[in-house]
Amino acid sequence: MIKELVAIANSLDKKGFKKEADIIDELIKKAGGHEKDLKNPKIEKLKETDLILPIGKKIILQAENNEHNRGLVIELMKDHSYVAYYWYDDPEKIYPVEVFLDGDSRDKSVKKVKFGYHPELDG
Repeated sequence: MIKELVAIANSLDKKGFKKEADIIDELIKKAGGHEKDLKNPKIEKLKETDLILPIGKKIILQAENNEHNRGLVIELMKDHSYVAYYWYDDPEKIYPVEVFLDGDSRDKSVKKVKFGYHPELDG
């Protein structure tokens, strides 16, 4: 996928669409080529996959919203768990939110959520 994006960016550059080529270049840099980072050769990237999370890097997601800057930060931890939090105005500022588990409200002031790794798959 990265190769194809590079080819598109180069083609746009040659045709004089520098701004558009620069946008694609930025996307390539942000993706960091993680598509090839699947460590197990028996595991393939699913066609439905939008992004492969690299271990130890916070990924900032921003909601499509016309009124406020807000979103989520998620990080895949070394122990294969996930840590996520909600942000408002600034991705570095954690904002408390209500958390629902299986449809039931559990807490209205959660700052970080950890999704544990499922140990039953280790054997």
